[in-house]
Amino acid sequence: MKKKISIVLVMIACLGLSACSERNMNSIDSNSASNEDTSISQPTTRLPEESESNSLDISGEEGSLEPSDSKEPSAQDDLIEESSSSTNSAPGYSEKDLGLFSLWLPEDSVIESNIIYEDDSELPRKIAEITSIDTISDTASPFAIYDQRYSDAENVSECHFGIYAGKSYSLQKEVSEGGMTGFQNTIVYCIESENNIIVITFFPQRGVGTHEQREEFEKILNSIQF
Repeated sequence: MKKKISIVLVMIACLGLSACSERNMNSIDSNSASNEDTSISQPTTRLPEESESNSLDISGEEGSLEPSDSKEPSAQDDLIEESSSSTNSAPGYSEKDLGLFSLWLPEDSVIESNIIYEDDSELPRKIAEITSIDTISDTASPFAIYDQRYSDAENVSECHFGIYAGKSYSLQKEVSEGGMTGFQNTIVYCIESENNIIVITFFPQRGVGTHEQREEFEKILNSIQF
């Protein structure tokens, strides 16, 4: 009887162990499947890609970040540009002595007293005149007196002629000639030297573009030497 009971107990224990082992295996399989499902269902995190609208345009268009091949004009470039806009040593021009200073004027021009004429014809056209040479009285504001003198100027511009500071005053007055009424333009240039202001009045030819004539005369003034 004891042997039978022992055999029954052993069989019961074996069955219990078998059941526990099966439960453990099922649990492991369940956990493994759960982990796999979790791994599969979990969304993959992707790094955001740069959109085309946020990308930098380095094609060289305006506003791009690409370095430009152009360079800032150097002092040498400025000298070259200034030289090219001067009549100094230019063909068809010669240096004319005007006392305190000299200018490179057209070769055919003639100087009589303080007046520069176009040529030596019988009735030559007056190009310009040396209006005055004034001692600078106010070194802090050397052009203040001329601002008052030419307060009715149509246009006032600050400028440089060669290495010398200057100022121009564009004047216009009504004139009558041969029963016709028109306007006479004159441009007064004040150029500062070391101790003096040179005042030169330029007379553009009527009926010809004043702007082009002014540019030409300012090329002459760029050749000034004291």
